[in-house]
Amino acid sequence: MNLKYLLKIIAFCLLLLLSSCALVSGSASAQEAERTIAEVEYTITESELTLFDTRLEQLASSNTKLARDCRVLKAELAKSQAALSEAQAQTEKLQAELTALKKQSSSNELLLQTANESLELYEKEVKRQQRIIKTQRNIAWVLLGGALAVAIAT
Repeated sequence: MNLKYLLKIIAFCLLLLLSSCALVSGSASAQEAERTIAEVEYTITESELTLFDTRLEQLASSNTKLARDCRVLKAELAKSQAALSEAQAQTEKLQAELTALKKQSSSNELLLQTANESLELYEKEVKRQQRIIKTQRNIAWVLLGGALAVAIAT
């Protein structure tokens, strides 16, 4: 399709229309104008007519191809929109899962912190018990040593 050629044809038609309008406005009465318009004849050669027909066939072919391409693109657009909708739904689903996992992670972190605090308290209690046992053992050894010393002395 040659756009320049089509524009030239349109310009030519407009020129013919304007020239026929000039003839009408220049005539003395409406009847003379009608007669002048009716009498105006334009000749076109067979090669020009053939070229014009060829261009029209090319335009028709181009229009058919464009219509077919448009239908294909509309179908592809519909598929793309469906895929986009599916992706958006999946994104929403994954976003909800992510939110739930974040809440669960926060809950688990709080439980872990509580467990660590409990373990620290337990560790302190165990160390305290070990100190008490060590102190009691040391006292027992001192008493045993003292009792042995008294037994040996007597």
